Amino acid sequence: MPYYREIQKNKNLRQGIKQITQEITEAKEELEALTSKRPTKQENPQDIQNMMRGTTGSGERFKIIDLGKY
Repeated sequence: MPYYREIQKNKNLRQGIKQITQEITEAKEELEALTSKRPTKQENPQDIQNMMRGTTGSGERFKIIDLGKY
């Protein structure tokens, strides 16, 4: 029966790899969608420039959050 345990262990590993691969693929697709976003006609070009600079329309800077703390 040791072979059965090895086979079961391999099946579990394979399922885990499939799940992780699927999650990576989904994250990659989301990232590509976010990075390839083009401004639409409804978006104000000034708003887009502010987003790129990290400022709000009133000139305030966005607060930078250090994720390393969490």
